[in-house]
Amino acid sequence: MTKDEIKLRLNQRPFRPFKVKVAGDGEYEVPTGDHAHIHPNGRLLFVHLDSGGTAIIDVPLITSVHIKEVA
Repeated sequence: MTKDEIKLRLNQRPFRPFKVKVAGDGEYEVPTGDHAHIHPNGRLLFVHLDSGGTAIIDVPLITSVHIKEVA
C-alpha cells in the first residue's frame, strides 16, 4: 500500500468509509475523513479511534484497504 492510495481514499468525495488491515492481524476502521490523516512525510497513518486514542500505523505495513458498502 502506498501513501498516495491512502490519500486517495481520505480525499474521496463523497467519502466512503474503509477499514485498514495491517500485517499481524490488526485492522482499523476509518468511518469519516476526520478519523485519519497521513503524516507529511507519507510514512505514517494516524487513525483516531472512536474509543479514544490514536493508532499510529507504518504505511508500508498496511496489507489492504477494504471499502465499506454504503447503503
